[in-house]
Amino acid sequence: MENKKSTLPLAAFIIGLVTYNAALFVIAGFSHGAAFYTSYVFMLLAFASIIFAAVMMKKRGMGMKDILLGYPLIKHCTIYFIAELIVSVIFMLLDAKVGFAAPFAVQLIMLCVHLMFALSCLIARDKIEEMRTQVNDSTLFISMLKVDADALVLRAKEREVKEAYKKLSEEIRFSDPVSSSPLFPTEQEISAKMAAARECIATDADKALALCADMSALLKIRNEMCKTVK
Repeated sequence: MENKKSTLPLAAFIIGLVTYNAALFVIAGFSHGAAFYTSYVFMLLAFASIIFAAVMMKKRGMGMKDILLGYPLIKHCTIYFIAELIVSVIFMLLDAKVGFAAPFAVQLIMLCVHLMFALSCLIARDKIEEMRTQVNDSTLFISMLKVDADALVLRAKEREVKEAYKKLSEEIRFSDPVSSSPLFPTEQEISAKMAAARECIATDADKALALCADMSALLKIRNEMCKTVK
């Protein structure tokens, strides 16, 4: 099924291209000048832009939008395709009256503008993905710390220990989620104490409670440092 989905854009491109060529050369024939064939080449590039947009949508999703207008890549390619179809037909009809330069210049400008917006879509998408990765990385510490605290709540046997780690889990939940380099030493210290708590949570209640109190205090220090860093 996945292979069939991946071939649909290519199949649509081939069908559209064959239909266009058949209609064009059956109606107009093959004996034409520079304006006709120049327009024909640019029209093929417009077809290629559509299949490119379809492939990129499959790989990267619908979120590729340009920086200036906020249009998705497929919309830019569709607009260019329609505009190129209209302009190419006009120059083909005027083949006997215009030479090579005017059709080439006009359609080259159209292509350059289209490529500018298409590249803008790709660059914007890459920047968004980079920002998402950075955000995910910067919030990983608190996310994992919360998972560890919740796991210790389940492993604790003493009621007092369970309640202490539940409270710690809530403190983690409401802590600033974003990490940065000035916080790393404190976060490493918290991680070390969490690792020690995993070793004693079910066997040494006093030590587990002491480690929980230490982590709570370090968490408060970290939150104050977050405010200072910001």
